[in-house]
Amino acid sequence: RNGTTWNIIAENDDWAENSNINLLATHLQLPNKNGNDAGLLMDLEAGVYSLQLSSLGNNGLAIVGIDVVDTTSNNPKLINISTRSHIDDGKNYAIAGFIITGSETQQVIIRGIAIDAEVDPAFLLLKRTSNIWTEIAVNDEWENDNNADAVTDLASHLQLPDRNGNDAGLLIDLEPGIYTVQMGSNDGAGLAVIGVDVIE
Repeated sequence: RNGTTWNIIAENDDWAENSNINLLATHLQLPNKNGNDAGLLMDLEAGVYSLQLSSLGNNGLAIVGIDVVDTTSNNPKLINISTRSHIDDGKNYAIAGFIITGSETQQVIIRGIAIDAEVDPAFLLLKRTSNIWTEIAVNDEWENDNNADAVTDLASHLQLPDRNGNDAGLLIDLEPGIYTVQMGSNDGAGLAVIGVDVIE
């Protein structure tokens, strides 16, 4: 994003068609089980980015992932990842996975924000240990969490708009590890955003 304008900087349909295919295959391989996975290995400057994924064939489930492969001497890092998804109170969950590296705890805020008025986001936070997923936190209304007062003190871009009075949110200190967030709706079906932000 440049100001308020979104500019297309790259697109991909088949990762094997990239000019840096050898590097891509070396760093993070794509399974390409159906011969049609998309992927890009790119150097990005600091900024705000958005990725739009669609299917050129049939409808179905897909995964969008962003992995930090290497950093330069000025140590850039990924501080936020979020996605828009359709959720409901059945099996249509939005699932967001993230990994915390290093040796110290990291404070993050996890947000589930309703876009459509009929949606009431709620999520589970799970951690993977020895191939077992363990539930470590849940949230339905961010205002009911023990850290609600601390959430209101965060920078404006980390606030929860709570436009419909039902946004979910959790400010939590997490140890290094592999995590996943599963978000559904307590009420009607519709669009919502799930996001994870690093608190620096």
